[in-house]
Amino acid sequence: MSTLTPKTRPIGLSIWKLSMICLCFSVLFVDRAKGGFSDPILVPGDDPIEGVVVNPNGIQVTVKENVGEGLTGGFVIAKIMLTEPGEVQFLGEVNENFSVEPGDDEHTFWNLRQNNSMDFEKLASATFNLPIENPPDTNFKIISVIIEDVNDEIPRYDRTEPDPILPINELVLNPEELFKVIALDDDAEDMRLGLVYTVVEEGSGGGVPFRINDQGSVFLTEALDYYMKTSYRLNFTFKDQRAPFRESSHSLTIQVQDVPNRPPEFTRPPTARSVNEGFEVGKSLFAVEARDGDYGLNWNIKFELIDGNTPNLFEITDTGEVKVLREIDAEDQALLDIGLLYSFKILAKEIYDEDEYGNLPPEETESEIDVLLSIVDENDNPPTLCSARWTGCESSSSYSFSILEDHTGQVLNEPLLVKDIDSTTKYIRFSATFAASTPQKIIDAFSISPSQGIGEEEFQLVVKSVAALDFEDEFWHDANNEPKPVSFEIEIKSLDEEHPEHVATATVTATVTDVNDNTPTFQFQSEGQTQYEFMICENTPAGTTLKNIIPSTETPNACRDSTEGVDIEVSAVDLDITTKAFGQESVVYRWSSSSRTPPIDVNPKTGKMTMNDQGNFDYERFQEEIFVLEAVDSEGEGTFLANTVLISFKILDVNDVPVDLRIPTTRIEIFENTSFTEPVLEGIIVTDVDVTANIKITMSVINTFIRVTNSSDNITTWSEINGLAEDIDDWFELEIVDEQSNDTLKVARIILGGKLPDREGYGEKDVDRVDLSITAFDENSEIGEPPVSLVVTITLKDINDNPPTWPTGEDYSNHRIEYLEDEPWDEEEGDQSSDSEREIFKFRVIDPDIDTTFTFTKSNPECREKIDDLICDEILELIEISVPNDKIGSADLRRVQGKLIDREQREYFDGDSDVLEFLITVSDGENNLESKLSINVGDRNDNSPIFSEMYNETTWFVDELESTYKEIIKIEATDDDHPVKYGNVSYLIVDDGTEGDDNNGMGQFRISIQGGVLTAVPNAYNWNITKEYRVQIKAVDYYRPAQSSGSNPTVMFLNIRVNDQNNNRPEFVTSQGGIDNPLVEIKERDPVPNQPFDETIIIRDWDNSELDNGKVEVNILKIVKEKDGEEIEDPEFMELFELGELVENKAEYQWELPIIPLKNFTGLWGAYTITIEAFNGPNSDPPPEPCEGKYVIKILNENLNYPEFTYPEDNSTSIYLSIDDSGELETLIDLKTNQSVPNVLAADPDDGENGVVLYDLENHDETLDCRDHFEIHPNNGRITLKQRFTSDDAGNHCLLLVKAYDRGEEPKASYRTMDFLLLTESNTPPAFSSATLNVPISENDTAAYASISLATDFDIETENPLYNDVIYYFIKGGAIDVFDLKETESEDENGRPIRIPALWPKEVLDREEIDEYLVTIYATNNIRGDEVDIVNPEDVDPNNKQFLVVTVEVTDVKDTIPAFATAEIITGGFSTIRKTDEIITIVSVIDPDLDDPVSFEITSGFTPSDSSLPTTLDPFALSNTNNNTVEIMLKFDPQPNYKGHYRFQITATDTVGFSASTMCQMYMVTNENILKIYFFNAREFFTQERQTTLAKILSDSFSSRCNIDRVIVDTTGIGTTVVETHFIDLAKNEPVASSYIQDQQYRPDVFSNLTTQLTGEGFLLTPNGIGGPKADPESDKDQLTIYILMAGVAVLVVTLLIISASCFYNNRGLSRRVRALTATAFGSQKSDLNRLGVAMDAPNTNEFAIEGSNPVWTIDTEPKRFPDFDAESVGSGGSVLIGAEDEDYFRSSSKNPMFQAEDVVANYGSDNDMSDGRSYGQYDSKPWYDNQKSDHGDNNNAPFASRTTRNPLMDLGKSIDVDETEPYEPDETFYEGNADDAAMF
Repeated sequence: MSTLTPKTRPIGLSIWKLSMICLCFSVLFVDRAKGGFSDPILVPGDDPIEGVVVNPNGIQVTVKENVGEGLTGGFVIAKIMLTEPGEVQFLGEVNENFSVEPGDDEHTFWNLRQNNSMDFEKLASATFNLPIENPPDTNFKIISVIIEDVNDEIPRYDRTEPDPILPINELVLNPEELFKVIALDDDAEDMRLGLVYTVVEEGSGGGVPFRINDQGSVFLTEALDYYMKTSYRLNFTFKDQRAPFRESSHSLTIQVQDVPNRPPEFTRPPTARSVNEGFEVGKSLFAVEARDGDYGLNWNIKFELIDGNTPNLFEITDTGEVKVLREIDAEDQALLDIGLLYSFKILAKEIYDEDEYGNLPPEETESEIDVLLSIVDENDNPPTLCSARWTGCESSSSYSFSILEDHTGQVLNEPLLVKDIDSTTKYIRFSATFAASTPQKIIDAFSISPSQGIGEEEFQLVVKSVAALDFEDEFWHDANNEPKPVSFEIEIKSLDEEHPEHVATATVTATVTDVNDNTPTFQFQSEGQTQYEFMICENTPAGTTLKNIIPSTETPNACRDSTEGVDIEVSAVDLDITTKAFGQESVVYRWSSSSRTPPIDVNPKTGKMTMNDQGNFDYERFQEEIFVLEAVDSEGEGTFLANTVLISFKILDVNDVPVDLRIPTTRIEIFENTSFTEPVLEGIIVTDVDVTANIKITMSVINTFIRVTNSSDNITTWSEINGLAEDIDDWFELEIVDEQSNDTLKVARIILGGKLPDREGYGEKDVDRVDLSITAFDENSEIGEPPVSLVVTITLKDINDNPPTWPTGEDYSNHRIEYLEDEPWDEEEGDQSSDSEREIFKFRVIDPDIDTTFTFTKSNPECREKIDDLICDEILELIEISVPNDKIGSADLRRVQGKLIDREQREYFDGDSDVLEFLITVSDGENNLESKLSINVGDRNDNSPIFSEMYNETTWFVDELESTYKEIIKIEATDDDHPVKYGNVSYLIVDDGTEGDDNNGMGQFRISIQGGVLTAVPNAYNWNITKEYRVQIKAVDYYRPAQSSGSNPTVMFLNIRVNDQNNNRPEFVTSQGGIDNPLVEIKERDPVPNQPFDETIIIRDWDNSELDNGKVEVNILKIVKEKDGEEIEDPEFMELFELGELVENKAEYQWELPIIPLKNFTGLWGAYTITIEAFNGPNSDPPPEPCEGKYVIKILNENLNYPEFTYPEDNSTSIYLSIDDSGELETLIDLKTNQSVPNVLAADPDDGENGVVLYDLENHDETLDCRDHFEIHPNNGRITLKQRFTSDDAGNHCLLLVKAYDRGEEPKASYRTMDFLLLTESNTPPAFSSATLNVPISENDTAAYASISLATDFDIETENPLYNDVIYYFIKGGAIDVFDLKETESEDENGRPIRIPALWPKEVLDREEIDEYLVTIYATNNIRGDEVDIVNPEDVDPNNKQFLVVTVEVTDVKDTIPAFATAEIITGGFSTIRKTDEIITIVSVIDPDLDDPVSFEITSGFTPSDSSLPTTLDPFALSNTNNNTVEIMLKFDPQPNYKGHYRFQITATDTVGFSASTMCQMYMVTNENILKIYFFNAREFFTQERQTTLAKILSDSFSSRCNIDRVIVDTTGIGTTVVETHFIDLAKNEPVASSYIQDQQYRPDVFSNLTTQLTGEGFLLTPNGIGGPKADPESDKDQLTIYILMAGVAVLVVTLLIISASCFYNNRGLSRRVRALTATAFGSQKSDLNRLGVAMDAPNTNEFAIEGSNPVWTIDTEPKRFPDFDAESVGSGGSVLIGAEDEDYFRSSSKNPMFQAEDVVANYGSDNDMSDGRSYGQYDSKPWYDNQKSDHGDNNNAPFASRTTRNPLMDLGKSIDVDETEPYEPDETFYEGNADDAAMF
């Protein structure tokens, strides 16, 4: 709330009072007679003049100075009044400034005239005392005229102290005064009040780092920086503080003193980046320039070169020129040590006077720049051959070696050490090649590795082909078969085309000696065969000539007839032709050492075989045995050559073994009615080792029994029960463990069935025992073996599984009992009640179980949740349970004698409840039955009401004029009896019986009978009539309306007072007239800050002012200003006014509110609407309802502002005008900016006409009048020409004075001068002769640049200061970040030196990255070039010759090493369908260099990965080299027995000798690896480039390397073109089965990625295009069923399918069987497979094994059955696999290693999480269900987990994955479905 500030009188009134006081002491009043002057003497004139005020005392008049200025004859300031007509004259000396004259014809009043205007500042005294008289009266009066000062003088600048102003040092924030600006104002009052100083920067109006205080002292606000600004033009404004406010300004220039704080700046940095070896000594390399960083000081600079190298190669002059000091030799070791990167620093130092500035820190006077020069080596030295440690280097040298004919690898004892000390010269390499005279045999036999070198390189001669070293070739031996030395030359050539003479020669002599390298060779019937395979029957008699038996297709492992077939024999030959040293005429056959002695004799000469008596073959022991046969070329001792071959005997089975049924136990006891997950019995195993066995196993219930106990002798017997077998069949089930079972092995278990065994489940027929029969038999037995049966007896153990229950119809689980509270007994007699009288409840229970003992307990747990435990204990002691017989199950509940159950004892009850809750528990020992017993205690009326509080001790209140039944008080009385009846209290208002009592409240209040709520009666109160009531209240219980009162009434009196209510709100009495009728209307200079306006606002409130209800408070809600018909709200308006203090008028219930202005309103004119809120005090009741009033204060504008120019900004505006274009133009063009001359613009902040700005031209007094040539539009300020200039005016300055003035009554004007320079012509910008230019710049050249064309400036030198012919060039677009634009020195056609622009790369260019750049060059006369923005080359207008688009063509240097298109090894495939000279793959090389074709060469020998691959000839050759591609051609015919791959190296070399090598691996692939992919694209679509793209897409999609074998036309109708492919698994280094790739396409992520990429490249894949359509297995099954039902051909179909599958799996298992040898199962030593009585011989994992051999070995205690070489490990690296199944990396497989259900998909993540990390075999004790695998529905199966569902070292059969019908798993731990590899039990 605002407070009111006391009013202050105007200053003029104060001066008048002072004058009167002085006059009283200085004037003698003489009353000579009674005068004729009236009282008052002076009154205002008939025509009042503004500025003239007559004081009410009638003897004084105040006149403002300057009133009447410009008037002639003076003016009347007052009238002198006479009581009667008479004369008036001055007494004494007459003042010339004043006179009197008659004012009317009767002379009853006279005019007091002031004869002239007065200037207060020129008066000696501002008060004139004028004595007047009225003759003949002798009385005289003294009247006074006071001249009042007004603000009519403008403040003016006087001086500064000091003068002149000293420059201000930069970087120093001096807190002291810098200088003082002194301004004066001739108005004394303004000087007394003081002037307001401000400072801004001239031209900007913004802030400056200076401030000025009210005394004119200038200070720094922040340190100055000469680098940012060298001087400041400050505009100081001086403004007085009285209205009308006047101000003036003065500008001063402040210089900033530069101090030495910035080091030198390099303006011309080093331009050279390299220097050639042999650069001329003393010649300048480049020059640098620098300047002082302190521009204001600009000290001289000297240069120094800081070089830490030894020796120093460069020097620098004082002027910055860098020269070569010593000869540069790139072979200097010191330069080689620094990598030919020579670095030094250039130091720029400022030269200054140390006496003046002292010793300045180097960081302020010195700068340095790093220079890094690349020493460019020149090729001036040839390569040389060096001895050891790179010494003794010569241009030629000799070498020799002798090797055996089977030698491989390097042949030279010491390599060829080649050194070229020009190693860094433009990457010049040298090559090592055979001389042209070298024999072809040498070239075929050897290769040089590497083929190229640079700097220092070691070359070695390597055997390329062992076949070419065959001593039997006459090239290597003479006629006497002695070794023949062969000499040849190797040439080391520089690859620099400019120096072909740089050659070194190495002469090499080679000698090859003979070895015994031909061993006997076994002969096979088919090509590609590597071992013998025979089939024989088990139990063949001794002496029988072995026959190779061909089994039937129906039973491929069964023996038909051991006498049929072809005799078994082997054959070998010796290929040695020179038997003198090594050969023999015949070959001898013998068995090599094996794990057991073969039961077969071999004929040493013929190779035929017969059975001996040393043993026999047993199919059930081994299905296949492999022995090693040796063929030697000598039977005697000494050197001989031997060859071995594996002979595999596959044993055929005879079905002669019956089934074997094993059950761990036949007697089992289980608890009845108990569910458990464990099997009832597990480990039921049925085995049959016969191949054709088909085991069946069944279970049935044969007997059920009940246990009967004889009561006489207590002997228990079993009694058979009939008729329950059908029900009991559901108790148990026989479950086959599929994952462990097959046709020859059944693993089963007995589990719980659909019903739980329950001995009491059949009423009186309790079942105690069940006998089950387990039966097994072989369905395919050939000897008619009978079924095998065992009986399992399961006994049911009784459990207490039947709890006590309530009898039928008597459920007391939740029982409620009504009980009337006890009447107290006589204390002397005590409790005399009987048991029956105290009985509360009687109940009984039953239990189906026999011999049950019942116990009854009482508790009250619910009580303890609500009430204290001690109370609950007391409650529990109120009752007791009587149990007559604990076997019967009945009990009585009664009150404890001597204990009283009282409803009013409320601590026993929860809240209002009358219920006692008990829990009765009946137990049979294990099971409980509970009864929740609730005793509802009934009530008796034995208590009276009691008031809960002393209500009569408190005064209560009610509001006057209450309009509702408002609650005053709620009276409460309590009665301990039940509230529904006897405890129900009623309330009444009654009369106390006092006569004439009007305040008893009988008619003014109401009370609810039941609730006791006393409420007011609406509109029943008047505070003025009754202020307080006395009301009588009566409380009774068990009240009935018909009765006058209830039982035992209680009476109480209440005192209630009436409150005065606030039912009136404040209201504004003063009229709210709005803008048209403002509350206050005043001129902008009239409001006096903090002095209230004369007008006030009246507010009324009729409420009692002694309360907050009648008190008034006010607040300003908002202030808005009206502008252009809209209301503007600004927070700053709230700072313009405040509310004064309210003054109360109690008699009228009114409050007077003044409004106080807070500021001088000069410039703040406008209509302000103040919204005032009036409200009652904060404690008013009800809360105050505010009232709003809106009052307008109108501030009138007085035109106090001058127009301010926006353009021109100042008087320095200069415009260049062409006389050639002048005339009556609509727009003038400023040639300096080439833009239109802007319109003159000024603004006046005044309102209305005072703020309207007009324009005019006036004569300028400093030059020739130009106003006749120009005219200006009065409204918009546009300047145009109305008269032409002539050529004589060229070069002249025309000054034009522009006037801007407002339309006020007294217009105010501002002026600006504009300087027009008249020019003869306009500028012609420079132009290029062409819009485009192509320039070359070489790549990898540090000194390369390209000069560009010069632009031409056609301007003629005239007296024109705007234009000149200096042309500046700028990069305005394109490759801005790549090039710099610099000047280079050149000569014109006359030999004069000129500087032309050139493009310099910022970094070395590389054509292989970017071969062309576009740059936009801009030519201009503007030194900054900032008149245009960035222009991209493609956006350049070709007609604008100021732009030049330069195309920089990066010229090629053959500097790039070829790179193979395939980053990793190159792969390909060959198969039996490929023949000699066929192309198997194409190799591509990328060489970005232009015209740089590549040649290819095989630069290593061919290394086979498997012994089956031939090594006698080169298997591959290169053909059809075309630019950067070469074909790899097959040079042999692949055979079916081949496997593995060849590995060799291919080197690609370009024309300058750069080479790259890569390894190639060509794989032997089979039909299982070839995958056909079908497309709709035509054959012609598959170009070589598209084939490469397709191979990459397929490789990425299937994560294997894809090779395309051929592209042919599709004849199947699936598509248009077939692409035959195969895939290589590079991680496992082997081909991938096509079925695996075909199955991968069904994975959504793989197929989506594949089709997206194919479609993007235009490949149209057919449906089922990957491998073609696949048959639906479900459809096949349905078709098979139809064939079985319709015809009898099902057997044939099934047979054919079995034969086909057998052949397929046999073929897939060949390689595995070779590795597996004779093993049938694998396990670790920890698995106990041989220790639990299993009839099998399971070998352990081997400790050492060579690659490709059997990875197992037997336990040491058993005779070994495997070849000796199984004890050796090469490929495995000597790894020990024993116990590997217990390691962490085996635990990531499926949880159950033996689980292989066909419908379960392995899930790597879930399997790993669920696995306990252990592996359990068939006979381990760990239950099967602990290892059961879970399918979580995750299709992202891990490769291992999805293929191997058990321990890979204990594979019991094929793992099946629904995602992979034929899993590709070439890992040797994986069985590919071969039945021979499965474990047989």
